Amino acid sequence: MFDCGAIDLCFLIDEGPKFTVKKIIFKGNQKIASSDLLAAIELKEASGTLYYERGMINIRISDPKIDIIEEDGHIVITFSIEEGPTFSIGKIGVSGDLVAEPKDYQAFLKIKTGETFVRSKVAADMQRIHDFHKKHGHTDLDVTPATNIDSERFVVDIIWQISKIN
Repeated sequence: MFDCGAIDLCFLIDEGPKFTVKKIIFKGNQKIASSDLLAAIELKEASGTLYYERGMINIRISDPKIDIIEEDGHIVITFSIEEGPTFSIGKIGVSGDLVAEPKDYQAFLKIKTGETFVRSKVAADMQRIHDFHKKHGHTDLDVTPATNIDSERFVVDIIWQISKIN
């Protein structure tokens, strides 16, 4: 169509050899089995989530170290893990724009003092607070778990801060 000194280009791309992941190694994990961590990766979950669900809020997982074994076309991936201690729930409270007495909130909240900190249970209690307020005619609100982490006693205090949104 346009022949204004146009030229045709042809690219030859060499993709190189294909590699497959031969092995994934986890170093430092004592409290969660490597098979559970591997399953989380296969399900595209963050491995850290497994630790948060077991009270290990100070988990550190390194960036993967990747070793390429060119002779046999394999890759070995290694993660170094520092699990840290298991934290439990300390004080639990509510503050802000309450629709009932604090003891009424304690009656339906599922997390309890002394239990292992489990992030999904905290999220579920946040939803319970929303539902409780909805029953009382308050649908527009912000519920925030203000946490105080005591790294010496391995305890997380949670104060639910409730604010109406106008």
